[in-house]
Amino acid sequence: MRAGRLSPRRAEGEGARMTRLASDLTHARQSPPVQIAARFSHPFERRPNCAPTTLRPEDVASIARRTADVAHLLRMPPQAWTAQDLQSLDVEPVTAQVLMSHLRNTPLMSSDFLVQTIDETIDVESALLFLGHGLDKYYAHAYQSDAGDGAAVAVLIGQAIAESRLAGLPRTSDGEGSFVQGLLDLFCGRTHLSPTGTGNVATALAILLEGGAGDDMGAFGGVPPLIYALSRQVPRCVLDVLIRHGADPNEALACADAIAPACARDFRVGATAMHHAAFAGRREAMAALFMTHGGRLDIPTPDGYTPVAVAGATAYPMPGPCAGLIARAISARDAWISTDTDLVRRRVNGEHLAEVLATRLLEADRSATTAELEHWLWAMDALRADGCDVMSVVESAPAHGGPTYRARLYDMFLAWYGDNSREGSPVMDEGKIEAAVCINEWMEEHTRYDIAPNTRGVSHRKILRATLAPLPGDRGVHPASVLR
Repeated sequence: MRAGRLSPRRAEGEGARMTRLASDLTHARQSPPVQIAARFSHPFERRPNCAPTTLRPEDVASIARRTADVAHLLRMPPQAWTAQDLQSLDVEPVTAQVLMSHLRNTPLMSSDFLVQTIDETIDVESALLFLGHGLDKYYAHAYQSDAGDGAAVAVLIGQAIAESRLAGLPRTSDGEGSFVQGLLDLFCGRTHLSPTGTGNVATALAILLEGGAGDDMGAFGGVPPLIYALSRQVPRCVLDVLIRHGADPNEALACADAIAPACARDFRVGATAMHHAAFAGRREAMAALFMTHGGRLDIPTPDGYTPVAVAGATAYPMPGPCAGLIARAISARDAWISTDTDLVRRRVNGEHLAEVLATRLLEADRSATTAELEHWLWAMDALRADGCDVMSVVESAPAHGGPTYRARLYDMFLAWYGDNSREGSPVMDEGKIEAAVCINEWMEEHTRYDIAPNTRGVSHRKILRATLAPLPGDRGVHPASVLR
């Protein structure tokens, strides 16, 4: 982006001194640092949509002085900068100290890189676009860095010089929205993230929060920051930044009015970040919240669902059977059960998860893949190894009654087999049939014969249903009566 020149028309009739200052400024701006400095100093170039007014002589003098001060700083090597240099440009002290702290952590930043980056991110929209492109950018392996390459520091130095402070930085030049929210939105829909670009966004978020930007619910439309971040698929390093600055993994979404229609399917009122991590099947985030940041598994939603009870489900149930339920539920075993050092809690939550897994397999029905069936069997065996009484769970009936989980699974698989001929089998995938046979054999091998069939109880654990359809074996049961 090239800076526009100061229009001589704005100086007409204002006297010889104003004309001379405007002329000096125009000629001085042939060097890049001065071009950029003038764009910071001139209100019509910084915000082209603002209403034009006639400049007074003192306005032009102020523009000239500020241009000279900013240009002088940009000509200096970044390693020679001090917080006082930024404060001399009206950057508030806290912001200046934070920026200098991060600038000292990027000792290899060159003046050319700094000036070019500031030039490309002169307004907040360009800054967000620049950081977003960095998430997709390919860096040569030698230049990849999880800490970023200093671009975030350069971007926010430019914003601080323009705005004086980073607290309350908007996401648009019209002053709307939150720049912090804009940073988290950059991850939405992106699946292959550059480590360097991710490091830059995490650094930008850290600078803003250290500089006093809000990371409370007000910055995200009433949604707690971790819950909002999880809905945007942010990586763990970004979650860590939010938690370091006070985000609580056990804070629940309290207000239904805070949910925008476009995001209504992402959030569940009364659920914490632990619930929402389970909804997303984010194993790494689930483990980090639980093991490192104090996330709790015993906090239920107002309707009684703990984070374990929602594993594999989504915030709101799907119309019918679908793939992916089992894989998401198994993430809870890896993140929350196998890692728990409290043996009593591990057994209680593990047996709860065993029932969740049995429910998810029934919900998936024929949409379950061969790999999911194999992983389901592995997870149930692993829960047994964790000390959980898995077979008592399998031999019990769901909370709404009816046949036991074992009987339901057996009948479901029998429907898959058909008449045992290749032509008559509803499921034609031989690998899937073989995996189902293995599950039946496993249940037979570990059956608890010490429990009489007529004494096998009904489960009292609450499990959030992932689908609206009845479970196999719920003959004549309306779906609404199954959802608990």
